[in-house]
Amino acid sequence: MVGSFVKDLIVSASRFPERGETVLGTGFRMATGGKGANQAVEAARVGARVTMVGKVGDDAFGRDLVGACEESGIDCSGVMVDLENPSSVGNVQLQVGEDGSTENRIIVVPGANMTITPEEIAFLETEIGQFDMVLLQLEIPMEINELVAEYASRKGVPVMLNTAPSDQVGEIHAREEVLRAGIGEMKLRMRQLQRVAGDIPDLPAAYRDRIEAL
Repeated sequence: MVGSFVKDLIVSASRFPERGETVLGTGFRMATGGKGANQAVEAARVGARVTMVGKVGDDAFGRDLVGACEESGIDCSGVMVDLENPSSVGNVQLQVGEDGSTENRIIVVPGANMTITPEEIAFLETEIGQFDMVLLQLEIPMEINELVAEYASRKGVPVMLNTAPSDQVGEIHAREEVLRAGIGEMKLRMRQLQRVAGDIPDLPAAYRDRIEAL
């Protein structure tokens, strides 16, 4: 996984404040997240051996985020620490209705996620071949996704791209040839596995359909 870390700060209230208004909240909690870290944890929980590459700030949130991944058995030796920028945070406001319905407003401060440089992930050019798959998403610089996908393509390693957050999807079309090479390799590997073992019961049909449509 090459991706993001985000510390979510979640506040709930009976209604959102109006401009310039202060309202009393009904709850507060923190959660470790980021689309990259979340995917890494989920993959580890279903038995995959996962290595995480990303960046956090030199702060308590960063240590919490990395610690949560390590507790799930993820190798975080490729996680970098930014001494100048903070870890990414997500400010989540929840409006909870009397019937339990919720609406949300979210502000994400990218922080260290968006400071990853090509030089910092250059080691993947030689090491990426040892992995069975590379997972990417859009909460880190597109330049980094493109470079990692290129490294993976050269080594014949399939790439799975989570196209979220959706407001970044337009960037994919400008670089789709680079990303498509890795995705095509993934589809080939799936077909090879199906020829040997038949259908893949643990992979939801919806996922297979989405991959084939790429």
